[in-house]
Amino acid sequence: MSIYYGSAHFLYTGWYGYASFEDVKEGCLLLIEAMQKMKCYDIIHDDRKIKGTWSHSLQWLEEVFMPKMIETGLNKMAHIYSEDIAAQYSMDRMLESEWNDKMAIFSEFEPASEWLLGNALNPPIPSKLFKSDKADKRLPNVLDEIYFISRHGNKSVLYLKDEEIESTRSLNELMSMLPLSGFMRVHRGCIVNFKKVSELRYRAGGHYDAYFKDYGGIFVPVSRMKVSALKDAMNLKESKDVEV
Repeated sequence: MSIYYGSAHFLYTGWYGYASFEDVKEGCLLLIEAMQKMKCYDIIHDDRKIKGTWSHSLQWLEEVFMPKMIETGLNKMAHIYSEDIAAQYSMDRMLESEWNDKMAIFSEFEPASEWLLGNALNPPIPSKLFKSDKADKRLPNVLDEIYFISRHGNKSVLYLKDEEIESTRSLNELMSMLPLSGFMRVHRGCIVNFKKVSELRYRAGGHYDAYFKDYGGIFVPVSRMKVSALKDAMNLKESKDVEV
């Protein structure tokens, strides 16, 4: 689930995939935080890509979340229907609650924005404000286990000894969350835990690869501009390059 701030002073939330009760609760509390921070009380809630039922969360939504939204200052909330039938059923039940005077449901963004803001807008390409990511909760507990983090399409992957953890955060975002005493961006597509690096191997053309301790010969490329800094971090400034 991601939350964006639209230039017409509204919050746009996008939900994706299957949502557990904990996912729903975390995302909704994040939305309240965004409302408070931005002082923005009109919401477009886009459910088109959510899948499966979230009826397990209805009681909490009605008894805890919606009263908190009203207390925070909610004006109106436009919902865009999911493409999934089970998720549609959950939304229909939500609209039966006592808070339905604050909500309306639509199938597309444009009519939802017209109802909410008085003008039909095109779907925004806004700057991201908040993003909920399951990897965030685990990150502080696995720092010493991470070998490296690399980017694959629209996701980042944290590589541990016996596990891979996917994150929707960019490498820049992840780097800002990691201690500089252990991690370094060594390539546009890779962050390494330099405490896990066993050696740097030189390749023709001025290129280097970083190999890891006890990690099955796996290596990642190191940008030429980052080699000196990585050697410093590893206390290898005076070490001899191993050429392959």
